[in-house]
Amino acid sequence: MSAAQAAAMADGKVTADEYQAGFRRYQSCMKKAGWDLIISDSTGYLIKYSFPTAGTKDDARCYALEFGAIDDAWQLENIDRSDTTNTLRQCLVTAGITPRKTRAEIDDQLAAAGINPQSCFTH
Repeated sequence: MSAAQAAAMADGKVTADEYQAGFRRYQSCMKKAGWDLIISDSTGYLIKYSFPTAGTKDDARCYALEFGAIDDAWQLENIDRSDTTNTLRQCLVTAGITPRKTRAEIDDQLAAAGINPQSCFTH
């Protein structure tokens, strides 16, 4: 883990600025290794990107060095906004249930209604 990533993780929370900075360091590391990231969406809370399969080895190194811990913490801190949570939320709506706010509450609602969360992802 780089010193910059360790500093961002020092207080146990990740700010939007720390998330963005960590991603830029990861992107720079990948670029130095010869890979350009393809950013499909950077407008939401989560940066969506990809890279050529051949870059997997460099991705593992760069991600762990500059962004992995930050990304994990950021996604956990923002789980209530995730695509998965939104799908589960919609599943409750489809079942006629008004979803609550947090992922934990939504998980409880699904369990109470006897809805298998996996069924929310099949079409």
